[in-house]
Amino acid sequence: MINFQQTKTVQAGLLNVGYAEIGPRNGKPVILLHGWPYDIHSFEQSSAILAKKGYRVLVPYLRGYGTTTFLSPKTMRNGQQSEVALDIIKFMDALKIDKAIIGGFDWEPEPRILSQHCGLNVVRRWSL
Repeated sequence: MINFQQTKTVQAGLLNVGYAEIGPRNGKPVILLHGWPYDIHSFEQSSAILAKKGYRVLVPYLRGYGTTTFLSPKTMRNGQQSEVALDIIKFMDALKIDKAIIGGFDWEPEPRILSQHCGLNVVRRWSL
């Protein structure tokens, strides 16, 4: 089983995004999104399965969670799903990912919101 104790960070838009990454760097990217009250550790088992199948699995802490922080203390804090969707687009841009398979779970369907607010051109597939 994978343990996400060590995370990476990347500057993406208004945030320094903390994230876990496993699998081959040249694999198809899969971005797994957690929601309240969960975090990246919810995906340790599923990430291991996907990585073994050759996917590049990225699991970011969403704004307000874990090691993800705002770059400026003056930035207005906003948890609207459209803002979270933009965070994921900026995360993809920072990692030079054009399209990704998006998966996640929450009490609200963030992958669907990502598609609606930011366009299907960045989402290869999504799953809840």
